[in-house]
Formats: sequence, structure tokens, C-alpha cells
Amino acid sequence: MLLELRLENFKNFKEFTVFSMVPQPEIRNLKYSVLKRKISGTREPQKALCSSVIFGPNASGKSNLIIAVEILKRIVLRGNILDDESVNFSASSLSLAPNSFLGKNTPVYIGISFITGELKIDYDLILALGGFLGNSIDRCVIGEKLSVNEKPVFDRKERHIELYNHPIMKEKFKVKGYKDLIIQLINEGLQPTDVFLSNGFKCLVSPELSNLILSWFRNSLTIHYCRDEANNFSELIKSNSGNIFENINKIANAIGITSHSFYFKELWRNENKTLLQSLVKDLKGNLRSIDSETYESKGTLRLMFLVPIVLEALKKGSILFIDELEVSIHPMVIMNLVNIFHNDEINKNRAQIIFTSNNPSLMNDNLFRLDEIKFIDRDKGGSSVVYSLSEIENNGERKNINPIGYCKDYLLGKYGSIPTNNFDDLFFLGTNGM
Repeated sequence: MLLELRLENFKNFKEFTVFSMVPQPEIRNLKYSVLKRKISGTREPQKALCSSVIFGPNASGKSNLIIAVEILKRIVLRGNILDDESVNFSASSLSLAPNSFLGKNTPVYIGISFITGELKIDYDLILALGGFLGNSIDRCVIGEKLSVNEKPVFDRKERHIELYNHPIMKEKFKVKGYKDLIIQLINEGLQPTDVFLSNGFKCLVSPELSNLILSWFRNSLTIHYCRDEANNFSELIKSNSGNIFENINKIANAIGITSHSFYFKELWRNENKTLLQSLVKDLKGNLRSIDSETYESKGTLRLMFLVPIVLEALKKGSILFIDELEVSIHPMVIMNLVNIFHNDEINKNRAQIIFTSNNPSLMNDNLFRLDEIKFIDRDKGGSSVVYSLSEIENNGERKNINPIGYCKDYLLGKYGSIPTNNFDDLFFLGTNGM
């Protein structure tokens, strides 16, 4: 269960920024949108929102927020801050992560708070990446910190590690001199580009806790990009997760697709791609196979790719990040998908959905709480800022927000985070000669 993401000097998030999934206590409507989970050693359960929609103009930083989650996930799982050549987009190169307007000595900070089991995990990374488009030889981890249930487990400053006597590891430190020996071994073997959590901590300190955290990053964070949809779908098919082979035609029927059925054709020369095939009847009544990307509409393909990933998230209780969810999909379908996460009978494993959108019709108080509607905008200095509809104030007092007119007020610019481009001069010059 995700609680918050923290960024500083990451791409266009130049200033310290918090994206929070913790519900604001004064918001009373749509209580079913709030997830609860018991934390070890506490009386009150921890609460988190089960959905969030992020609005903002182009180039405001909406996608970068999701890319930050992707980068953190990949760093933790591979255990270092070297480039990941297996990824073919901006999450592959950490040289693109620092803010392009700041100096090379300004570190990149990414922090995350989440719940797994009955443990609240706070994990922070501070990285020296050599500046925007810097060389990988300049990189090092200059800060790394882990806390469990609000108590510190370790604190790293460059290659020096401080281990704390956390209750979760009290048995390990009973032997006299054991802790000092472990710290000595760690400080001698830890490389500047290594992530301590995934290496020395896992091998020498607490494999159980490290594996629990790594498992959360591996299985509970799902990032889905519209531009990389087919590859995401292919990976899901290859793992046969959620009995996709059995359910794909049920999904098609539920969507209302007229093709007879679907199957998958794997391209053996390209191990990373599996083609979706549509079976349709010709004039003689014989079934013919056609590439679905050729025959089906873009909206149909998006739903065929998207619905299995949503099913998998609900099954695992994972956090599903989706960039540009509404592309080629009707708003009513999106509302239906979001409401599934609000349904306790379906969302039994406390899955969360967080997505970006450019469709203001989704600003609906019957669909989202005010603290679930987020905005990303640029401040006067060009840095991206995040705020929710519930945080908008006027003269120190909460603005009188019209629960029916969210969309209208947003388009009128009352909430900010709206495009202000004017292309008249551009097209006038283009049509009348430069």
C-alpha cells in the first residue's frame, strides 16, 4: 500500500515535492475510497487512498512522476545506479534524471513510504549522478536510509553505514562484537554505485527484511505506459499470469468486441513480442486469423491490453501506475475501471490505481474525493509542483469549490495546472510565410 513518493532535483521536480496517498482527515465523502491496514505496534490502522488521478498541462511533469517510481524500482531490484540498457526509454538512463538547470553537484533525491504486511517502510536514496547528461563514472550513492515503523534501521552517508538496534533485528545483535564486525565488512566491501539495501544489507544484516522489501518493489509496483503497452502485455502473456489465456475471450465479450475469439502468436525471432490475433469469419463462414493491431480499433486494443493488467493488479493487491489512461478509451469505461478499485468485494487485496489524465470530465465528486484529484503545474521558476483539489485555498481559507462544476472551474483556470499556450502567431506565420 503506497503512502507517499518524495522527489527533489528529479527531472523538472527541482524543489522538494511530495506526492501523497494519505487521505486528509477533513475530507468526509467517499469513505470507501480509503484503505486501512494494521501496523505492528500501533492501535490505529494506517490509511491510504485507493485511487488518484493526476491532471496537468503537457510538459508539466505528470509522466516524470511515474518515471521516478520506475527508476527507483529498477535501481533497488538491480542493486546499483548504473544505466539499465535493457530499457528503451527515459527510465533507462540515470543521466537524464537530474534537473537540467541545476549544477552537476546537486544530488537527486527519491524517497518512498509504503506498507507491506504489518510494516511501514520508509526508504530514501540520495544520488550524485554527475549532473544532467553526466558521465556514469561520476556516480555514487551519497545517502541511503531505511526506517521500519518509524524507527531507523540503517543510515548511509556515502560508503559509511550506521546500523541501529531496531527491534526487528534485535536477535542478530545479541552476540558481542557481531554488529561491529558486520559494519567493518560492509564498509570494506560496499562500492560507491551499490545500493546497500540490495547488497550488503541483504547478504550480511537481514536477508528476511531485505527480501520482503525487494519483493514489494518487484510484485507490488506495476508501471504501465501507453507507448509501451504491447510489450507490457507480452510480458504478462509470457508469464501466463492470472490465467490470461483462459480469460482473454471473456474480456473480449465483456467489452463487446465482435471478433469470434483471440489467440496469441509468438514471434520466435523476437523473444520480447507476442502478437494478439483476431479470429474472424469470412464470407464462407470460415475462421480467418488477422493481426489484431491491423483489424481492431485502437480503443479495442487498449482495453485488451489494459484489462488483464488491471486484473493482475487486483489479484496481487499491487499499486498500478498508468500514464495517459484515457487515450482512446471512453470516459465511462474509465469511471467503471476506477470504481472497481473502490469496490471492497472485488478489491479485496487493497490494490491502488494512480493515473495521469487530460480529461477534466473525470473530475467527478461521485468518483473521486477532493484529495484524490491531483494537479501538477510549473511554478514561476519552472519547477513542477504537486497539489490536490482539497489543498486549494483562497485568502487563507478553503475555496468554495462547486461539487458539480469541477470541470467548468478547472477549464476556467480556477485551479491552475492548465495549458496557456496560444498558437495563433505560430500558425499565422506558418500559413503566411516565415
